[in-house]
Amino acid sequence: MFRFLRPLLSKPKQDRLAQAIERLDTSAETFRRAAEACGPPHSQLFWQLAGATADLRTRIEADPPQITPLRKLIFFFIPKMAELCTRWTGLAAMNPLTAPDPRALDDFQSYLSLIRAAEQSCLSQQYDGLHASMATMEQQMARHGS
Repeated sequence: MFRFLRPLLSKPKQDRLAQAIERLDTSAETFRRAAEACGPPHSQLFWQLAGATADLRTRIEADPPQITPLRKLIFFFIPKMAELCTRWTGLAAMNPLTAPDPRALDDFQSYLSLIRAAEQSCLSQQYDGLHASMATMEQQMARHGS
């Protein structure tokens, strides 16, 4: 009815760079919270994930066209990884007498490898290997029901 008011009243849409930076910042903070919620060796790995995410954010901010080939990683994979780390710490806290599953550490290590590979892809501007790694990660997440 009052369509002419919609642009005036609607919230301005963030540009792609701002959205990517916000998503990476939020994910890095989620990794930090997960690190603070558990002990070594998982906490060390979560701190590394937070650092790698912050490093990737710096690369993206310096070269915004890098968002396009990394879009799925930035907007889906990294936030999902951060969420899974947080869920894992919550489950581990519910049963502190049980030793952590070593396979979980391997999964989290693969998250770190993928983020570091993305950072290297930004430097080299070669994305084929990264996209293959992302496809593998997608299969793993589907298998685990994430």
